[in-house]
Amino acid sequence: MGLVMRFDPEVINGYGFGADNVNNSINILRVDAGSASNLSGASFVFDVGRNYILEAGAIGPGALSLKIWAQGDPVPQDPQVTWFDNTYGVGVVGLFVINQIESFGGVAGPFSGNYDDVYFFPAGADIVAVCSLLTHGKAGEFCLELGDGAGDGVSGDN
Repeated sequence: MGLVMRFDPEVINGYGFGADNVNNSINILRVDAGSASNLSGASFVFDVGRNYILEAGAIGPGALSLKIWAQGDPVPQDPQVTWFDNTYGVGVVGLFVINQIESFGGVAGPFSGNYDDVYFFPAGADIVAVCSLLTHGKAGEFCLELGDGAGDGVSGDN
């Protein structure tokens, strides 16, 4: 689960910022013509039933960053994953989900995701307070904040 930024859905190019509960990792990916390559990643163990906040950034010509933390935990001071790649400079923002083998009983292959209650809000907002307000503390929901230099954010539930 994660988000894409600077993404072109016509040719399937851009960047992905994802949380992988199967491999216990968080990753920054570059997608070229639908084929994803891992630019950088870090280990991260997910606890079932906890809400997580994912913050991704694509600033300037290619500074990419990713933070993730459990709702209610302190916000990490620095991103856990960073990378510089200036291949893609513009594009849309979106959410993605991948149904991997062993992912809560997943069987891989095609998957249909449902997102609702998606919000955009200015950067600089108290992300912890906003996410707590939006998810009402319900298990299984997530909150995402974007940092793409434009000052927008997104959150929602799955």
